Parts: sequence; structure tokens; C-alpha cells
Amino acid sequence: MTDNRLNRATRAAVAVLAYRIREREQLPEQERVDPDLFALRFLTDMLGRGWRLTNARKPVPWTGNRQPLDPETARRGAELVRQRLGLTHPERREQS
Repeated sequence: MTDNRLNRATRAAVAVLAYRIREREQLPEQERVDPDLFALRFLTDMLGRGWRLTNARKPVPWTGNRQPLDPETARRGAELVRQRLGLTHPERREQS
């Protein structure tokens, strides 16, 4: 998100919050929601609409275009899992 879009999103959030505060202040004192609950509801609503306090982070490099595992590494990993689970390798079962 560019700084300009972030500023726009911040201004929009401030406008919505100010509107809700003015709306809340018009209610009789006994009908007003607790300030902490009011703030929590506002933030929950904003987060539910995709608003974030900071820009989104760039993806971690290893989560992107990962290279496939070396077949030998994958075979060794699968063998370790089978050993740990007490399973036998399918090829070895057929030989028995």
C-alpha cells in the first residue's frame, strides 16, 4: 500500500470514528455503551473491513516460489516418518 493510500485509509477511519462518536454523544447517558466496548467494536469493525494499522508485510522469501525438494531428500524424509510411525515401506512389504 502506498503512503497516499494509507493516508486516505487513515482519513477515512478518522471520519468514521468521529461520526460514531458524535452519534454516541447524542444518546442519553444511560444508553451509551461503555467507552472500552465502543472502542473495541469500532476496531473490530474496521479490521473486519480490511483496515490495518500498518502496511502489509512483504511475503517471507521462502513462502514464495519454492524449488521442489531433491527426490533423495524427500525419500529420506518419508523414510524417517515411516520409521517414527512404525510403518514399513510399501516396497519392503511386497518383498516379504
